Amino acid sequence: MARILSVANQKGGVSKTTTSVNLAACLKFVYGKNVLLVDIDPQGNATDNVGFDIDGTNQPTIYEVLKGEADITDAILDYKGIDVLPADIALSSAEREFTQVGSEHRLKRVLQPIKDNYDYIII
Repeated sequence: MARILSVANQKGGVSKTTTSVNLAACLKFVYGKNVLLVDIDPQGNATDNVGFDIDGTNQPTIYEVLKGEADITDAILDYKGIDVLPADIALSSAEREFTQVGSEHRLKRVLQPIKDNYDYIII
């Protein structure tokens, strides 16, 4: 079962994305671990930083997975052995949409089926 590491801070510009991407790369390329990088930022910078440009494509993202419109395995992309669950600007709607009680567990529920596939999940 994966260890889940969350890099979080309310303030912008404090290297959350840089830390997450570099941590994923280190765990994969230095330690040989199976890693899933979950981009949970509507700006999609982690997605962009690893080289994916999903704007204008039909690529499912974390947003569609959270809404139940896409299967998580269909949304995951491979970047040199690091799996990436991408995000884009559509995720900005999530804060308004997922306000009902129980929504705080939505990410945990969608990650549950794939947790055994990874050593680390970095959010």
